[in-house]
Amino acid sequence: YEFSRYQPITLGILPQGEEKYEVHLPCSREVWFKLFLNGDGEQNMHIELFDKRRGNIYCNKAGARNWYGGERTDFRMLDGGLQCEEDGTNSKVIINVHKTRDHVALSNAGRTVYLQEFGANDGNCKLPSQELSTQVWHYTGILSVGILSSPEPAVGDMYEFSKDEPVTLGILPVEDGNEKYEVHLPCSREVWFKLFLNGDGEQNMHIELFDKRRGNIYCNKAGARNWYGGERTDFRMLDGGLQCEEDGSKVIVKVDKSRDHVAILNAGRILYLQEFDVRDGNCKSLSQELRTQVWRYTGSLSVGIISNQSPATDEPTQIPPTPTSSPDEGAKMYEFSRYEPVTLGVLPNTKEKYEVHLPCSREVWFKLFLNGDGEQNMHIELFDKRRGNIYCNKAGARNWYGGE
Repeated sequence: YEFSRYQPITLGILPQGEEKYEVHLPCSREVWFKLFLNGDGEQNMHIELFDKRRGNIYCNKAGARNWYGGERTDFRMLDGGLQCEEDGTNSKVIINVHKTRDHVALSNAGRTVYLQEFGANDGNCKLPSQELSTQVWHYTGILSVGILSSPEPAVGDMYEFSKDEPVTLGILPVEDGNEKYEVHLPCSREVWFKLFLNGDGEQNMHIELFDKRRGNIYCNKAGARNWYGGERTDFRMLDGGLQCEEDGSKVIVKVDKSRDHVAILNAGRILYLQEFDVRDGNCKSLSQELRTQVWRYTGSLSVGIISNQSPATDEPTQIPPTPTSSPDEGAKMYEFSRYEPVTLGVLPNTKEKYEVHLPCSREVWFKLFLNGDGEQNMHIELFDKRRGNIYCNKAGARNWYGGE
């Protein structure tokens, strides 16, 4: 994905223990830039290179916290620093970044040019990344970055989380409205945890289990809105509650959600079913994000998105992936309406193609917003089958909502 001094880029990352990134720089120029690796609402670390030889690693909440709330480690690269590709053209420098909970390494031309190991005092550097963003200080041309790990989860892929390390996963809105999730718990301990299912910038609902028998469902903007702006329904699971697998290894909790209901299943049994109606607010909306919270239990748990995902690949990706596909495959379509708008992540690209399906028998007045990094870029508005407008943010005299 291309980025520059004037067009930084932000990419979502699926949390996992091993992360790999690749950055392409020009051979002929020195480039001063940063990669920020961020977590859940805060910075985890940055990797800053001043040129082909020098840089620093910053760990948020690390050490004495005497440098912007963390600790910075300056370094000089080994073996002469960054080298150009040996392709006869000296077209680019390729930097590979390999990060785990234990270390970060910079490699180039088959050599490790810098390695920094993480210890107990290295704060957020030990946490998995959920977002990558760029900043260029010195160079006006185009650079590029790729996420070489963090593929979309294939069906059944599980992601570890805990009380101290929650996980956030992007979810593609499902065409038929059916969502399926799976959580693995220990057999020997009671676990009190929540799954938050969020929509476009706000919470849709949560599923909270206090132990193997009791829990609650919260629907945002539902009922009398007398519990944190929504309605909570406490329940006790049927048939004795959650049971271990026959081999005693774990408890598997399955969640089946649609626009009409949510169900909790275990060991082939439906332990709780709650149906939704018009008063159930955001519970009827499609999920776009899953987030975890553990109240009681200090070990590791795991969660998987069993639907809403396509097979994993080794190609760079972001969360959520681009909703369009190649011309040979046709467009991947997502339903939306006046009451259920949809937000889809778009992979930054110089050439974008979208497709909208409308009914023949009715006139439809609607907008498509195309947004950038934290702000609107433009909109396309159609009033009917003949008339519309294009809005460009920060354009012209800026006399219409800050644009033209």
